[in-house]
Amino acid sequence: MNHPARKIPARFIPIAALCFLAAAAVPIVAPAAPNDVVRPCDGPQLNRMDRYEAVRRVAQRNPAVIFLGDSITAFLATAEGRPAFNRHYANLNAGIVAVSGDASVNTLWLLNTLPKITPKVVILLTGANDTRCNLSPATTAANTGKIISFVQANWQGARILLIPTLPRDSDPEAVTGAGLERRFAHTPGVKIVSMRDLFYNATRPLGLRDDVRDRVHPTAEKQEAMAARLGPVIERELRQSSASD
Repeated sequence: MNHPARKIPARFIPIAALCFLAAAAVPIVAPAAPNDVVRPCDGPQLNRMDRYEAVRRVAQRNPAVIFLGDSITAFLATAEGRPAFNRHYANLNAGIVAVSGDASVNTLWLLNTLPKITPKVVILLTGANDTRCNLSPATTAANTGKIISFVQANWQGARILLIPTLPRDSDPEAVTGAGLERRFAHTPGVKIVSMRDLFYNATRPLGLRDDVRDRVHPTAEKQEAMAARLGPVIERELRQSSASD
C-alpha cells in the first residue's frame, strides 16, 4: 500500500537546508595509509622491532657498561666493529643497547621499555640520525638531556660518558656535536669524551670522507681509534664506581 509523501512543514525548511549545507561542507577524509601512521621519529622504528627485542635481551644480562645510541654504536657488534669491541670493551662486561637508524627520540623511547638494570657506566652517542627526522641541533640537545635525566633517575649511580655527535655528510663540522659539548660540559655526573678531532680538523675539513666508509659510519680503523680513547676512560670510571660502592 502506497503512502502519500509527507511534506516538511514550511517552518522547518530553513533548518533542513542549513543541516544539508553543513554536512556538505565537512571534507571526507580517506583512511590513513600505513606510511602516514608509522612515525619512526616519534617512538620505535616499527620495522625494527626485532632489533629492539634483541637489545632488551642484552640489557637483561645487566651489563656493567651500557652503550646507547644508533648504528655507529650498534656496529661494534658487526664484523667491522667487533675487533675494536673485543680488544677494548669485552673484558669490561659491556653490552650494546643500540639500534641502527635510531634518532635521539627513538633511544628515549627504548629506554622506557628496558628491564630494570643497574649499569655502572653508560656511554651515550646519539643524534646522527636526527637530521633524517628534521630535528634541529637544539631538539637533539633537549632529547639528549632527557636521556641523561632518565639514566640519572632510573640507573642511580651510573656514570655517563657522552660522546658528542660525530661529523657526517649532512653535518661535516659537527655543529650538533659541538652544541651538545657546550650544553653538557658542566652537567653533574656527565663526562664529555669528544671524538671530533679524529674526524675533522681545520686543515682537513673534508677528511670525513676518508674517515668513514659511507660518509656516516667510522671505518674499522676509526672504530679502533675511538675505542683506544674511550676504553681507558671506562676503566677509570669503573674503578671509581667500585671505590664509592
